[in-house]
Amino acid sequence: MLEPSSRRQGPRERRRIQNRLAIVTTEAINDLGFTQWRAKKCAGAWAMLLLCVWIRIFLHFFAQLFALRLLNLAVFSVDIRPYHVLISYSDANASLGSQLAVTAAGPVMLTAMFVFLAAILVAFQTALQATFVHANRLVVCFGIAAWLDPLLVALIDLCLWNFPAADMAKVAHAIAATERSQVTGGLITFVLYAGLAFGHGVLFYVFMNTVYMGGRIADLIRRLFCPENTFYVPLDAQMSPRELRDILSRIERWRGKNGACRRAVVTDFAVTSRSGWDLIFMGLHFRPIA
Repeated sequence: MLEPSSRRQGPRERRRIQNRLAIVTTEAINDLGFTQWRAKKCAGAWAMLLLCVWIRIFLHFFAQLFALRLLNLAVFSVDIRPYHVLISYSDANASLGSQLAVTAAGPVMLTAMFVFLAAILVAFQTALQATFVHANRLVVCFGIAAWLDPLLVALIDLCLWNFPAADMAKVAHAIAATERSQVTGGLITFVLYAGLAFGHGVLFYVFMNTVYMGGRIADLIRRLFCPENTFYVPLDAQMSPRELRDILSRIERWRGKNGACRRAVVTDFAVTSRSGWDLIFMGLHFRPIA
Protein backbone atom coordinates (compact mmCIF):
# COMPACT_ATOMS: atom_id res chain seq x y z
CA MET A 1 0.00 0.00 0.00
CA LEU A 2 1.39 3.35 -1.05
CA GLU A 3 1.66 6.07 1.56
CA PRO A 4 0.20 9.48 0.60
CA SER A 5 2.84 12.06 -0.35
CA SER A 6 1.46 14.54 2.18
CA ARG A 7 2.12 12.07 5.01
CA ARG A 8 5.65 11.42 3.76
CA GLN A 9 6.44 15.13 3.40
CA GLY A 10 5.19 16.01 6.89
CA PRO A 11 7.91 14.23 8.94
CA ARG A 12 10.50 15.13 6.31
CA GLU A 13 9.63 18.83 6.56
CA ARG A 14 9.76 18.68 10.35
CA ARG A 15 13.19 17.06 10.24
CA ARG A 16 14.40 19.72 7.82
CA ILE A 17 13.22 22.51 10.13
CA GLN A 18 14.74 20.78 13.16
CA ASN A 19 18.06 20.39 11.34
CA ARG A 20 18.11 24.05 10.39
CA LEU A 21 17.31 25.15 13.94
CA ALA A 22 20.05 22.85 15.23
CA ILE A 23 22.55 24.38 12.79
CA VAL A 24 21.63 27.94 13.79
CA THR A 25 21.86 27.09 17.50
CA THR A 26 25.16 25.20 17.19
CA GLU A 27 26.73 27.88 15.00
CA ALA A 28 25.70 30.66 17.40
CA ILE A 29 27.04 28.83 20.47
CA ASN A 30 30.32 27.86 18.81
CA ASP A 31 30.90 31.23 17.15
CA LEU A 32 30.23 33.19 20.34
CA GLY A 33 32.48 30.82 22.27
CA PHE A 34 30.16 29.94 25.16
CA THR A 35 31.56 26.39 25.41
CA GLN A 36 35.23 27.20 24.81
CA TRP A 37 36.08 27.55 28.48
CA ARG A 38 39.84 27.99 28.05
CA ALA A 39 39.61 30.69 25.39
CA LYS A 40 39.44 34.42 26.03
CA LYS A 41 36.47 34.61 23.68
CA CYS A 42 34.42 32.57 26.14
CA ALA A 43 34.87 35.11 28.95
CA GLY A 44 34.06 37.96 26.59
CA ALA A 45 30.93 36.22 25.34
CA TRP A 46 29.61 35.55 28.83
CA ALA A 47 30.41 39.12 29.91
CA MET A 48 28.56 40.47 26.88
CA LEU A 49 25.56 38.24 27.58
CA LEU A 50 25.42 39.22 31.25
CA LEU A 51 25.61 42.90 30.28
CA CYS A 52 22.67 42.45 27.90
CA VAL A 53 20.72 40.60 30.61
CA TRP A 54 21.33 43.47 33.03
CA ILE A 55 20.33 46.18 30.52
CA ARG A 56 17.22 44.16 29.70
CA ILE A 57 15.92 44.67 33.24
CA PHE A 58 15.61 48.43 32.89
CA LEU A 59 14.27 48.34 29.33
CA HIS A 60 11.58 45.88 30.44
CA PHE A 61 10.28 48.01 33.31
CA PHE A 62 10.68 51.28 31.41
CA ALA A 63 8.30 49.84 28.83
CA GLN A 64 5.84 48.91 31.58
CA LEU A 65 6.07 52.40 33.08
CA PHE A 66 5.45 53.91 29.65
CA ALA A 67 2.42 51.62 29.15
CA LEU A 68 1.01 52.70 32.53
CA ARG A 69 1.34 56.34 31.51
CA LEU A 70 -0.49 55.67 28.25
CA LEU A 71 -3.28 53.81 30.08
CA ASN A 72 -3.64 56.67 32.61
CA LEU A 73 -3.05 54.39 35.57
CA ALA A 74 -1.71 56.09 38.69
CA VAL A 75 1.86 55.11 39.58
CA PHE A 76 2.58 55.30 43.32
CA SER A 77 6.28 54.41 43.45
CA VAL A 78 9.15 52.97 41.45
CA ASP A 79 11.68 50.92 43.42
CA ILE A 80 14.85 50.56 41.34
CA ARG A 81 17.31 47.86 42.37
CA PRO A 82 20.38 46.51 40.57
CA TYR A 83 18.60 43.24 39.85
CA HIS A 84 14.91 44.25 39.73
CA VAL A 85 12.51 47.18 39.37
CA LEU A 86 9.24 47.14 41.29
CA ILE A 87 6.45 49.45 40.07
CA SER A 88 3.51 50.08 42.40
CA TYR A 89 0.42 51.34 40.61
CA SER A 90 -3.33 51.45 41.06
CA ASP A 91 -4.77 48.20 39.68
CA ALA A 92 -8.20 48.53 41.28
CA ASN A 93 -9.67 50.21 38.20
CA ALA A 94 -7.44 48.42 35.69
CA SER A 95 -9.30 46.31 33.15
CA LEU A 96 -8.18 42.92 31.87
CA GLY A 97 -6.95 44.54 28.65
CA SER A 98 -4.86 47.01 30.63
CA GLN A 99 -3.23 44.24 32.63
CA LEU A 100 -2.49 42.32 29.43
CA ALA A 101 -0.92 45.43 27.90
CA VAL A 102 1.27 46.02 30.95
CA THR A 103 2.32 42.36 31.05
CA ALA A 104 3.25 42.28 27.38
CA ALA A 105 4.91 45.71 27.32
CA GLY A 106 8.31 44.45 28.50
CA PRO A 107 8.82 41.58 26.03
CA VAL A 108 7.41 43.66 23.16
CA MET A 109 9.82 46.48 23.98
CA LEU A 110 12.79 44.13 24.01
CA THR A 111 11.79 42.54 20.71
CA ALA A 112 11.42 45.99 19.14
CA MET A 113 14.85 46.97 20.47
CA PHE A 114 16.35 43.78 19.01
CA VAL A 115 14.86 44.59 15.60
CA PHE A 116 16.15 48.17 15.90
CA LEU A 117 19.69 47.02 16.68
CA ALA A 118 19.59 44.52 13.82
CA ALA A 119 18.41 47.24 11.41
CA ILE A 120 21.25 49.54 12.51
CA LEU A 121 23.74 46.70 12.01
CA VAL A 122 22.43 45.98 8.52
CA ALA A 123 22.57 49.67 7.60
CA PHE A 124 26.18 50.09 8.75
CA GLN A 125 27.38 46.84 7.17
CA THR A 126 25.71 47.73 3.88
CA ALA A 127 26.99 51.31 3.83
CA LEU A 128 30.58 50.49 4.87
CA GLN A 129 30.77 47.12 3.08
CA ALA A 130 32.27 45.49 6.17
CA THR A 131 31.34 42.89 8.77
CA PHE A 132 31.51 44.07 12.38
CA VAL A 133 32.20 40.91 14.35
CA HIS A 134 31.71 42.28 17.86
CA ALA A 135 28.57 44.19 16.87
CA ASN A 136 27.08 40.99 15.42
CA ARG A 137 27.83 39.13 18.62
CA LEU A 138 26.36 41.92 20.74
CA VAL A 139 23.08 41.80 18.81
CA VAL A 140 22.98 38.01 19.20
CA CYS A 141 23.53 38.28 22.97
CA PHE A 142 20.80 40.89 23.26
CA GLY A 143 18.45 38.69 21.26
CA ILE A 144 19.10 35.77 23.60
CA ALA A 145 18.57 37.98 26.68
CA ALA A 146 15.33 39.37 25.22
CA TRP A 147 14.03 35.88 24.48
CA LEU A 148 14.76 34.77 28.06
CA ASP A 149 13.23 37.93 29.57
CA PRO A 150 9.84 36.50 30.74
CA LEU A 151 11.55 33.52 32.37
CA LEU A 152 14.17 35.69 34.11
CA VAL A 153 11.54 38.12 35.40
CA ALA A 154 9.44 35.23 36.70
CA LEU A 155 12.45 33.74 38.53
CA ILE A 156 13.24 37.06 40.22
CA ASP A 157 9.59 37.52 41.21
CA LEU A 158 9.51 34.03 42.70
CA CYS A 159 12.71 34.60 44.65
CA LEU A 160 11.45 37.96 46.00
CA TRP A 161 7.85 36.70 46.21
CA ASN A 162 6.44 39.83 44.52
CA PHE A 163 2.81 38.69 44.51
CA PRO A 164 0.33 39.82 43.30
CA ALA A 165 2.52 42.52 41.71
CA ALA A 166 4.56 39.96 39.73
CA ASP A 167 4.25 40.12 35.94
CA MET A 168 3.06 36.54 35.67
CA ALA A 169 0.33 37.19 38.28
CA LYS A 170 -1.13 40.47 36.98
CA VAL A 171 -3.67 38.90 34.63
CA ALA A 172 -4.58 36.15 37.10
CA HIS A 173 -5.14 38.72 39.84
CA ALA A 174 -7.40 40.80 37.56
CA ILE A 175 -9.53 37.78 36.59
CA ALA A 176 -9.66 36.47 40.17
CA ALA A 177 -11.40 39.67 41.24
CA THR A 178 -14.46 38.69 39.16
CA GLU A 179 -14.30 34.90 38.66
CA ARG A 180 -12.58 33.99 41.96
CA SER A 181 -10.22 31.68 40.08
CA GLN A 182 -6.64 32.28 38.98
CA VAL A 183 -6.36 29.26 36.68
CA THR A 184 -7.81 31.10 33.69
CA GLY A 185 -5.50 34.04 34.23
CA GLY A 186 -2.51 31.72 34.48
CA LEU A 187 -3.41 30.03 31.20
CA ILE A 188 -3.88 33.39 29.45
CA THR A 189 -0.50 34.58 30.74
CA PHE A 190 1.17 31.36 29.55
CA VAL A 191 -0.34 31.67 26.06
CA LEU A 192 0.66 35.35 25.91
CA TYR A 193 4.27 34.65 26.86
CA ALA A 194 4.43 31.63 24.53
CA GLY A 195 3.19 33.71 21.60
CA LEU A 196 5.65 36.53 22.31
CA ALA A 197 8.53 34.06 22.67
CA PHE A 198 7.58 32.37 19.40
CA GLY A 199 7.46 35.68 17.54
CA HIS A 200 10.81 36.75 18.96
CA GLY A 201 12.27 33.35 18.09
CA VAL A 202 11.18 33.71 14.47
CA LEU A 203 12.80 37.15 14.23
CA PHE A 204 15.96 35.82 15.86
CA TYR A 205 16.09 32.92 13.39
CA VAL A 206 15.69 35.32 10.46
CA PHE A 207 18.52 37.47 11.82
CA MET A 208 20.85 34.52 12.29
CA ASN A 209 19.97 33.08 8.90
CA THR A 210 20.30 36.24 6.80
CA VAL A 211 22.11 39.03 8.67
CA TYR A 212 24.56 37.46 11.10
CA MET A 213 28.13 37.66 9.80
CA GLY A 214 26.96 38.59 6.33
CA GLY A 215 24.74 35.55 5.79
CA ARG A 216 27.33 32.91 6.65
CA ILE A 217 24.77 30.56 8.23
CA ALA A 218 22.51 30.87 5.18
CA ASP A 219 25.41 29.75 2.98
CA LEU A 220 26.13 26.86 5.34
CA ILE A 221 22.50 25.71 5.18
CA ARG A 222 22.53 25.91 1.37
CA ARG A 223 25.69 23.83 1.15
CA LEU A 224 24.25 21.16 3.44
CA PHE A 225 20.68 20.90 2.16
CA CYS A 226 20.59 22.00 -1.47
CA PRO A 227 20.37 19.26 -4.17
CA GLU A 228 23.66 18.09 -5.63
CA ASN A 229 22.90 19.45 -9.10
CA THR A 230 22.00 22.93 -7.81
CA PHE A 231 24.38 25.76 -8.70
CA TYR A 232 24.34 28.88 -6.57
CA VAL A 233 26.61 31.76 -5.71
CA PRO A 234 27.15 31.89 -1.93
CA LEU A 235 26.63 35.19 -0.16
CA ASP A 236 30.07 35.03 1.41
CA ALA A 237 31.61 35.28 -2.07
CA GLN A 238 30.38 38.87 -2.31
CA MET A 239 33.14 40.63 -0.41
CA SER A 240 34.57 44.13 -0.61
CA PRO A 241 38.35 44.72 -0.66
CA ARG A 242 38.09 46.45 2.71
CA GLU A 243 36.40 43.42 4.29
CA LEU A 244 38.97 41.10 2.72
CA ARG A 245 41.85 43.17 4.16
CA ASP A 246 40.18 43.14 7.58
CA ILE A 247 39.83 39.33 7.56
CA LEU A 248 43.39 38.82 6.37
CA SER A 249 44.77 41.13 9.07
CA ARG A 250 42.86 39.20 11.77
CA ILE A 251 44.15 35.91 10.39
CA GLU A 252 47.71 37.26 10.40
CA ARG A 253 47.45 38.49 14.01
CA TRP A 254 45.84 35.30 15.37
CA ARG A 255 48.06 32.98 17.37
CA GLY A 256 47.03 29.79 19.13
CA LYS A 257 48.75 27.37 21.44
CA ASN A 258 52.42 26.59 20.72
CA GLY A 259 52.55 29.34 18.10
CA ALA A 260 49.81 27.93 15.86
CA CYS A 261 48.58 30.28 13.16
CA ARG A 262 45.79 30.45 10.58
CA ARG A 263 45.91 30.42 6.80
CA ALA A 264 43.62 31.55 4.00
CA VAL A 265 42.90 29.74 0.74
CA VAL A 266 41.95 31.75 -2.36
CA THR A 267 40.60 29.78 -5.33
CA ASP A 268 40.06 31.30 -8.76
CA PHE A 269 37.53 29.30 -10.77
CA ALA A 270 35.48 29.47 -13.96
CA VAL A 271 32.27 27.64 -14.86
CA THR A 272 31.68 26.85 -18.54
CA SER A 273 29.04 25.03 -20.53
CA ARG A 274 29.29 21.32 -21.36
CA SER A 275 30.78 22.11 -24.73
CA GLY A 276 33.59 24.02 -23.03
CA TRP A 277 33.24 27.13 -25.19
CA ASP A 278 30.66 29.33 -23.46
CA LEU A 279 31.77 30.99 -20.23
CA ILE A 280 28.95 30.97 -17.69
CA PHE A 281 30.57 32.36 -14.56
CA MET A 282 33.96 33.44 -13.26
CA GLY A 283 34.70 34.06 -9.65
CA LEU A 284 37.09 34.01 -6.76
CA HIS A 285 36.38 32.04 -3.59
CA PHE A 286 38.04 33.03 -0.33
CA ARG A 287 38.05 30.61 2.61
CA PRO A 288 39.93 31.08 5.89
CA ILE A 289 41.11 27.79 7.44
CA ALA A 290 42.74 26.92 10.75
